[in-house]
Amino acid sequence: MVRWAAVESVQRLPKTSRLGAFRDQVAARRGRNIGIVAAARRQVELVYYALRDHHVRALHPAGAQSVPAT
Repeated sequence: MVRWAAVESVQRLPKTSRLGAFRDQVAARRGRNIGIVAAARRQVELVYYALRDHHVRALHPAGAQSVPAT
């Protein structure tokens, strides 16, 4: 069910979003379905880290230090 929900949500993302652009880049190289699944996996990864750490480090620029909210 989680995989289905992730795939469905990624399909509705606009091309201007970070995951939408990633989906389209992979789709151009590997195919539409592979691009959707790759973006869904990336989305699940971001959700996992957000739940674990209460923020997503991957969304911050490289080298930027952030302090988690307590």
